[in-house]
Amino acid sequence: MTTILKRAAIALAAVAVTLPAVAAAPADAATTKQWAGSYRFSIHGSQKTGTSLAATQREANQSAVFRMSSTCTTAAGCNAVATGPAPSNPTVPTPPKYKWNGTSWVNTFSWQWDCYQGAGVPKVWAPAQSTMTYTPNRDGMFRGVWQTTIASGPCAGTVTMPISAVATVGFRRFLDGIQAG
Repeated sequence: MTTILKRAAIALAAVAVTLPAVAAAPADAATTKQWAGSYRFSIHGSQKTGTSLAATQREANQSAVFRMSSTCTTAAGCNAVATGPAPSNPTVPTPPKYKWNGTSWVNTFSWQWDCYQGAGVPKVWAPAQSTMTYTPNRDGMFRGVWQTTIASGPCAGTVTMPISAVATVGFRRFLDGIQAG
């Protein structure tokens, strides 16, 4: 049996062992209040929409790896903190902090939008309010939306972008290794 076939057989065996546990899990099993480990966060800027001038400007998708840690207490509920690279905009609060609302992890923050108006034109900074929402899915990914309202200036309006987070270790890495094999 070739190495690739052996790896595929191992992967199938692992899936066969894992799937019954996933299939038997209740619908809310994906909505665990714990969010821990290493995740690749992606901002899908190429799919942004909204009423702001910024929503019409081309933007590349971006991703970075962050380490999540969460805690739950009776008084404060469940909170998660992300540690990773600093944002390019210095007004974005760091580290990102998320609160569990019963179905999703939510981070709401105020910051200054840096409105790009073209080459050679100075950026205009304006107050903005953002909410990032990540909802856990059965496949282990977190999918959601980043909604921003820019209060004033030439970029006043809304910008909405899809966002996602996927674990960088564990079973997903095992499967990725098999596919690369």
